[in-house]
Amino acid sequence: MYVTTEYSHFLNKTRLDEYKEIVAAICVQNLSRWTDAIAEISTWPEYELQILHSLPYWTGQLGIRKLFFKDEIKQFGASLRSLKALDAPYAVFKILAEEVFSKTGVGPTSEEL
Repeated sequence: MYVTTEYSHFLNKTRLDEYKEIVAAICVQNLSRWTDAIAEISTWPEYELQILHSLPYWTGQLGIRKLFFKDEIKQFGASLRSLKALDAPYAVFKILAEEVFSKTGVGPTSEEL
């Protein structure tokens, strides 16, 4: 199984308070921009899809339906080792691209930057 841009929300009937529900809603809304990030990052040199491994033993132990583990040891070759490390480079790319667009009216690719 590979990472996908599809996501869904499951109502947690045991949530503790309304504030956490509001915070979760913001996180789900942010996922709407995930497709753009994936499209951009997948063009970067050495990008490879990472396989998700199912952990059925732990789903039973934790009382959940599905649990996956993503081995990031080979993310961008052996140099990066974490998907989380992509947040900052992608954010910098977006800031620079928006600045170039505001000055020139042309949105550059990461390769052009």
